[in-house]
Amino acid sequence: HHTIDPVVLKTFPRWYYLEQHTQPTCAICMEEFIPACLMRTLPCLHHFHVDCIDRWLLEESSECPSCKTDFGCG
Repeated sequence: HHTIDPVVLKTFPRWYYLEQHTQPTCAICMEEFIPACLMRTLPCLHHFHVDCIDRWLLEESSECPSCKTDFGCG
């Protein structure tokens, strides 16, 4: 599997979850998002717990776990 460059990962925005957001669970750990948890949004607009998606992209795969969009560089 290809993984993502940490420099690229840092360009994906981080933010704190608010209850108004519609995606209720993390597709990686399957746990519900709770208010004030730190999130990351990928360019495909899927959201994950920052710890879950960072570990996924750095160690498992350069693809979004939800839609398989590849963020690797080649």
